[in-house]
Amino acid sequence: MGLLRKPRGLVGVVVLVLVLVGGVLRASAVELLLSCGECTFYKHSNGTLFRAGECSHECSYLDLSWTGILDIQDGTFDGMKVLNELDLEHNNVSRIGRETFSGLTGLEYLWLWENQVQTIEPGAFEGLRKLLLLDLESN
Repeated sequence: MGLLRKPRGLVGVVVLVLVLVGGVLRASAVELLLSCGECTFYKHSNGTLFRAGECSHECSYLDLSWTGILDIQDGTFDGMKVLNELDLEHNNVSRIGRETFSGLTGLEYLWLWENQVQTIEPGAFEGLRKLLLLDLESN
């Protein structure tokens, strides 16, 4: 069973990234949250969770609780078919979009309690065919 691994000495490190936006080079700060298989999860300075790298098929549990996430970029979990459990509790996520959890066809447990969820777009959980538990308590 594959488990997440936090990169030694790097979790919580803020990295400055240069991004080309509309022909203008801008600096952007991102915080390394954790790595799982070959993919790494970051939080942008605006609180948006995103992923870099392709995810291996060994990642079955992902703990992103208590990380200050405000939003989740569409496609962040694409290709993570083996992920069984996703823990996003105790963050400040306010919106669940239609594509927020796309690609999580093997997900059985989704923990979203103690967030600020106010909007759930129609079809947001449609692709989660194996979902057994969805915890939205205290939102």
